[in-house]
Amino acid sequence: MLHDVHNEKKCLHPFSPAGLCSLSSCLLQPPFLFLKTKKTWYEAQKFCREKCLDLATIDDMAEMETLLESVRDQYDDAAWIGLWKGTRKTWHWSLVDKHHEGGEIKYPISGTNNCGSYKQKKLLSDHCADRKYSICFDGSKRGRDRYVLITEAKIWTVARDFCRTHHTDLASVRNDTEYQMIQEVAGARQVWVGLFKDIWRWSDQTNSSFRYWKASQIIYSEPNGKCGVLLEKESGRWGERPCAQTLPFICTCELMFIISMLNITQQIPTRGSSSVKYFKVRISSQDSVRMTPEEQEDILKQIKQRLRERGVEVFTLQWTTLPVLQTTRNN
Repeated sequence: MLHDVHNEKKCLHPFSPAGLCSLSSCLLQPPFLFLKTKKTWYEAQKFCREKCLDLATIDDMAEMETLLESVRDQYDDAAWIGLWKGTRKTWHWSLVDKHHEGGEIKYPISGTNNCGSYKQKKLLSDHCADRKYSICFDGSKRGRDRYVLITEAKIWTVARDFCRTHHTDLASVRNDTEYQMIQEVAGARQVWVGLFKDIWRWSDQTNSSFRYWKASQIIYSEPNGKCGVLLEKESGRWGERPCAQTLPFICTCELMFIISMLNITQQIPTRGSSSVKYFKVRISSQDSVRMTPEEQEDILKQIKQRLRERGVEVFTLQWTTLPVLQTTRNN
């Protein structure tokens, strides 16, 4: 039973086929679920796919900040996310697609290095440790003002992080309009843009180009049996660990917490106009899925944390197993 002494907020969603991880989008956005049970990367992937959707994919800095807040003080070393190493290098744009206006053209990229620069209408590949000026993209502005020339030479990763901190991200150069804007700002200078090449893949096979590596992580590294982690000592920035190591992990789930106010059984006056309301919270799960006591406790802790973040201080949460309904069939 959940006792809510603040705002009444109902979320009505259909039951998710993902089952166990049907926690409410009212409580967790985006839908990340942290589990302290230590597993190898492949065991964690199997668990997340069976009980939720997959190991966590992070699409942009806003999601990353939400994830960091969700796992704060819950792990002391590292935690798996959905990154693993493929075998083929792929070019990506650091800037996520939500700022893209379409019309992408596959411009040729000269060179064999792993970070991209721009000079006089050409995309070039350079050593990521080279120091160059850079061009940031600022999604809060319009027209040419969206493109900001940074006249302090930086290596590619530092340039990207600077742009994310002070603007939106390093600029993309994907169509004629963007080319023209970049050319006007860069002039004859060679500048870093948001192009990079790596072999990392997401477990759910999406194409998120967002990366949040620790400062010492190189952009491209050879396949070596390692998978992606959050690092507690790096303030949640990413690193790599042997995939066979056992660590806590983070799933992406369809967190559709079915909160239905079935009956207000008691009204208890409290300070102000609030009162205690009783809610029954029901979480669906597949018949073949069983949670360990540790996994159940992890989920309860996260629900409690979200409730406290929203000002709910007085509540009781516990798991209750409902009786299995027996059905009969007439021959």
